[in-house]
Amino acid sequence: MKNLAVAMLAVLLGLSQAAAVSTSFFEDTEAADFKKGQYEDVLISNAGYITLGQTSEVLLGDRADVSAVYAIDQLSDGAVVAGTGPDGKVFKHVDGAWQELFKADQPYVVSMAVGASDKLYVGTAGDQGLIYEIAPDGQSKRIFQREGVNYIWALLLVDGGRLLAATGPNGQVFQIDESGASEVFSCEQKNIIAMTGGREGMVYLGTDTDGILYVLEPDGGKYRSRALYDAQEDQISALTADPDGIVYFATASGKAAPGEARAFLERAPGSPATQPSGASGSGAENSGNANQTTMAAPSRSASSSPAMGRVPSGNGKQNAVYRLDRLGFVNEVYRDQLDFNDLLFHDGALYAGTWPDGWVFEILPEREEVRTAAKAEAKFVYDLAPGRNDALLVATGSPGGVIRLGPGLAGTGTFTSQVFDAEQIAGWGNIFGEFADACAPDVCPQVQTRSSAIQDDDDPAWSAWSEPRSLCEPQRILSPSGRFIQYKITFAPKGDATARLSAVKIAYLVPNQPPLIESLQVLRPGERPGGNKMNSVPPPPQPQPNGPAPKLRQYKLMWKASDANGDTLTYDLYARLAGAPYWFRIDQDLQPTNYQWDPTAAPDGEYIFKVVASDRQDNPPDMAMESARVSDPVLVDNTAPRVVGLETERLETGDLLVKANLVDELSLIEKAYIRINAQDEWLYLAPADGIYDSRSEYVETIVPVPDEGPVLISIKVDDDSGNTGFGQMIVPEAVPVPAQTAAEASEQT
Repeated sequence: MKNLAVAMLAVLLGLSQAAAVSTSFFEDTEAADFKKGQYEDVLISNAGYITLGQTSEVLLGDRADVSAVYAIDQLSDGAVVAGTGPDGKVFKHVDGAWQELFKADQPYVVSMAVGASDKLYVGTAGDQGLIYEIAPDGQSKRIFQREGVNYIWALLLVDGGRLLAATGPNGQVFQIDESGASEVFSCEQKNIIAMTGGREGMVYLGTDTDGILYVLEPDGGKYRSRALYDAQEDQISALTADPDGIVYFATASGKAAPGEARAFLERAPGSPATQPSGASGSGAENSGNANQTTMAAPSRSASSSPAMGRVPSGNGKQNAVYRLDRLGFVNEVYRDQLDFNDLLFHDGALYAGTWPDGWVFEILPEREEVRTAAKAEAKFVYDLAPGRNDALLVATGSPGGVIRLGPGLAGTGTFTSQVFDAEQIAGWGNIFGEFADACAPDVCPQVQTRSSAIQDDDDPAWSAWSEPRSLCEPQRILSPSGRFIQYKITFAPKGDATARLSAVKIAYLVPNQPPLIESLQVLRPGERPGGNKMNSVPPPPQPQPNGPAPKLRQYKLMWKASDANGDTLTYDLYARLAGAPYWFRIDQDLQPTNYQWDPTAAPDGEYIFKVVASDRQDNPPDMAMESARVSDPVLVDNTAPRVVGLETERLETGDLLVKANLVDELSLIEKAYIRINAQDEWLYLAPADGIYDSRSEYVETIVPVPDEGPVLISIKVDDDSGNTGFGQMIVPEAVPVPAQTAAEASEQT
């Protein structure tokens, strides 16, 4: 990245002599970033680059009688044949046109194999699973029909011209030869939906429910079977093998999770993969037709809807591509949030077709690299097949079609970035490109930009694309200032060479914006955010051994502020009495967004507070900006409440009736307590009307007193500003009252 860093430093120094605000960058530096753009004939690698893709040509599309192409292959003369639904037709592509070669008695042709002399074998799905042999001239005959077989999921030609058929819904494999058809394998799973040939005549099978991988090993004209692997996913939906005998298999759930494929963008080459698990010997061997196997799981119902191709009942889990080596160990190659419909090892790479987003991935297992080979304009990629001159044939569904990828690189490919948002009107600097290899001038991609004040990239308010220029050198962006910007890259090959672009960066500068103070709140002592008092409801009368806890007198100021430029903000605090013309400063150069203020020395009255936010720390004096916000008036009361008119009355019981008025000039009376003879206990004193809610409260209470001596009555009163006042009086010793005689008491009664 050295060259890019030097170039970026140079352009930043030249952006603006006055540009003391920080320069910002939009960056596409990872596969996940590039995935947010739009691309045509461009592939994206999880290694973090984009490059020119293969040529692509739509061979079949927009046919009303074809909703899906389930099977595809190529004859020796280069003609492409396709099995389709929902009308059960087989088409042949000759001289640039499609001809109907055959029409089955069932609605779906879902499997295909090409034999000697271009004999074509096709299997159907529907009420009956049928197999037809079709001659090059279109003459056909039915060669397989069996009671209870509804689906011919896969066909495979093996030694001696024998044909194997993987079927459902009873989990059987049949062998068809000149002598007829015979069952060579069965299992408890309902559908065998994938099949491929391997080294030494071995045949590998994948099931729907339970996701079991089986192998059939030739044994004297018969097959011996073993269960090799029990996948954690629902089904083993695709199988292929490379020339060295390495087997790859993939899984499906039948219900891919929402959203497009994403895992290949998140796992870079070299990141940890799953540990290998032993596969060989994991199941019991069977001989003969392998009707019995110890690798059995409870039967589960499979899908009965062939209209979706190989669609089982699934649960939307992630699915994976696995590698089975010659020693029987299984490693995970790639995992993603979609279903894999088909695998094909072709021209040194592994290709995977998927749904529900119609991806074709190119997987390079030895390099742990995954690339987007194609994104079909269809939900399903059902089948992959090798084409002439190393081309790749792709069969799709919803809509049904056939695409040919390759051979060779596309003539051009374009990548259009996501829309970048500066959040304010911005000035543009340079656009930079970084490449995975040295960028030769004759393959250097061309870059264009455009800008707008409107985010919708289809809006006509966007500027025109700038003229194409080489991305091998930093280029000044010529698009007008705006809030939004896009770039477009055009790749072109030179022979078999093309560029691999690994990073694009755009320098931009947003003019300095004033800070924004969103809120300012001042909390009086004991007040919670939102204005509620912590102790607004008086407690029930109870002893208070040491009186109420002393209150904090500090006011708490809290504010929220932001800066559009991301500048560091500092704050100055001010206050003034309501109606006064001048502000006095409380503190300055603060960075926290809260402050404790002690009002003890301030005169009583209503105060207004002001916070001033400034970005001066990140800007020169002539460019620094500030903004201010003032609070609502807040009461400051440092004067204690008073106890007025304290008096007592001796009751006949000998107790004292205590009466008093509690008065405060500014604040509400919050609570009061009474104490007799300076004892340790304070008793809660309730107001006469039952609630403390005004600046004047009347209280009265009856208190027991000692039988002898004078009595000291003390009252303590708190206001809601945290002030405490006291009142006292001494009641002289009471004169004893003579006891009544029994006769006097009777007379009074």
